[in-house]
Amino acid sequence: MSYKQKSWLAVVACALATFNSGALFFGYPGLMTPYWQESLGVGTGATGLIMTFACLGVGCMTLVSGRVHPKMGTRRSFLIGSLILIVCMISANFANSMPMVYLWAFLNGAGTGFIYGPSLTTAQHWFPHRRGLATGVVNLCFGTAAAIMSPVYNLLFNRLGYEKMNYVALVMLVVLNGLALLGAELPERAKLSEAQKKQQQALMDALRQKDSARGPTLAARNYTVGEALRTRGFWAVWFAWMFVGAAGISMVSQGGNFAASIGLSSVVVITSFNLTNGIGRIVAGTLSDFVGRNATGCAAFVLGAVGYALLPFCSNPVLVAVLSAFVGFAFGTLFAISSPLVSDLFGLENYSTIFSLVFVAYGFVSGVVGPALVGQLLKRTGENYAVVFSILALFCLIGAGCILLARKNRAKAQP
Repeated sequence: MSYKQKSWLAVVACALATFNSGALFFGYPGLMTPYWQESLGVGTGATGLIMTFACLGVGCMTLVSGRVHPKMGTRRSFLIGSLILIVCMISANFANSMPMVYLWAFLNGAGTGFIYGPSLTTAQHWFPHRRGLATGVVNLCFGTAAAIMSPVYNLLFNRLGYEKMNYVALVMLVVLNGLALLGAELPERAKLSEAQKKQQQALMDALRQKDSARGPTLAARNYTVGEALRTRGFWAVWFAWMFVGAAGISMVSQGGNFAASIGLSSVVVITSFNLTNGIGRIVAGTLSDFVGRNATGCAAFVLGAVGYALLPFCSNPVLVAVLSAFVGFAFGTLFAISSPLVSDLFGLENYSTIFSLVFVAYGFVSGVVGPALVGQLLKRTGENYAVVFSILALFCLIGAGCILLARKNRAKAQP
């Protein structure tokens, strides 16, 4: 098998591993929130914390996986994440109180944390010259999974009921993640010939010699974690994640409720959001390889701000779907450009740990505070989405400014 074939096999396996994670993380909560509210007798304030616990779980385990993945490899990381998600879906049928729903959400995020980060790392190591494309493929599967599965979950829920739907989701998880384990692994743990090793090294050396804001580049040297933390670029990406992450995840947690408030099915908002959240990732990732990560991110985040600003004043299903898609594209672009941008700035050697620290902004700050804040604001304003969505639009604009500041550090290549 050639190097190119092995590369694509690894990337496709990583993408396959993220499918169930994306569906359960971005699609399932939005559809089940109205059900949990009705069956458990709770309001938007309580259900607003569901994604808070999910993001707390993904934040914790992304930090852990960022440190252990280079040592244990991709297959073992995927196995741990898959086992956590299996326990997660079993626990869903015991979610007869909000604390149990929160436990389900935390396990959902925890399993995703052991799959998503290692997938991005593995894809970039195989395709150092097209990291936007490689991570875009992974992110495409991760994001569009919810758009694909939201209508499927909805159909299963209506036909089979809550418990049987969860068992079907469990079987899908076992099958797809089992297949992913066959092909996903880091290049240094794969059986590469000497010629293939030299081919990969030549790709990295060529990228380090480039000094352009456009196109795929790689940091002139590999930064240590401490060095990365002392740069403006790191914190610019960190704050972009904090603001745009809060805006995006809030649509996941409240999109269904917003749709219901204007008399539409939750599927209209959730599916359109997740469609561009997924497809937008490969579009933005590939585009960023040519026009730059900063310009791609800024344009997408401004588009997300437009979507949020106009949504409260629309009730036409087509317009609501289009504006929700704008927000989804902004959120998907955040995921698509951030991972290659981090390696642009700091190299691949310590990428796993550095990216996991960037992801803290999402897992521990925006993902935790965002849904909870939105839930409380809706409660205090009598579910006034005009006020809340205006704040989220502002978050997108702040994120656009932050991503423009995440520029490559000038540094000489290592001898």
